[in-house]
Amino acid sequence: MKTPEIPPVPARPLGKIAAFHCGNQEAHPTESLAACLADCAKNTDLTDCLIVTPEGFNIVRGYWGANRELDRSISPALTLLAVQYKVTFVSGLIEEPEIAPGHSSVYLIDGSERRLLSRKAGNDGSGNYTPCPDDWNRPIQHRGWCIGALICMDAGDFNSPPKERHNALLLRMAACEAGGSLLCIPARMQSYGSRAVADAWPSHLTIAVANGDLTQPSVIRPRAAIGSDPAPAWYGGASNALLIRSLA
Repeated sequence: MKTPEIPPVPARPLGKIAAFHCGNQEAHPTESLAACLADCAKNTDLTDCLIVTPEGFNIVRGYWGANRELDRSISPALTLLAVQYKVTFVSGLIEEPEIAPGHSSVYLIDGSERRLLSRKAGNDGSGNYTPCPDDWNRPIQHRGWCIGALICMDAGDFNSPPKERHNALLLRMAACEAGGSLLCIPARMQSYGSRAVADAWPSHLTIAVANGDLTQPSVIRPRAAIGSDPAPAWYGGASNALLIRSLA
């Protein structure tokens, strides 16, 4: 089969943000995502939507499953889905070195562009990855927005007490020349409350938590506008679904 041509990144600004909630970890990640995209596309124009997926999205048969393993087909499949639906992914992926578990990382995938945003420092005890000892959080300016990322527990406990890692990320995001800032959080939250994590961050940020566990919901918390108090949206449970909101 001929490999489809990957087009360059569009110049249009991002218009929507979504979190892909994965409550059913037995479903194949990209097959389930493709089904949700096809279903949503029947009634919603997904063009220029930024979609956050959970942490370790290239792990199949459950993040904590006894027979879990990395599926090397998932990363290229995300590129093809991004092209097909004209969307951008911010996806949590485990690196695939020849020896030892790789870092748990976050990549922005948009057409021909693929950029590393963050590597996870905290150790969740899963053995799925090697924690990164360095502060590897690199927000970027992309299609009208500053996009930063932290993975699961790295985003928790904001300002209690203040963390140098969090403050450094906020300073880097403030230096971006963009119309607004998005903090993407691919996660597998169980003990951390995903809604509390999202609410703790400064109100000028739009927060998207994409959770890959049925015990905590996925969350989109819009940035605060002058004279308004936007309510966050959330979706939880044992099924897989896209939670979508406008970035207007």
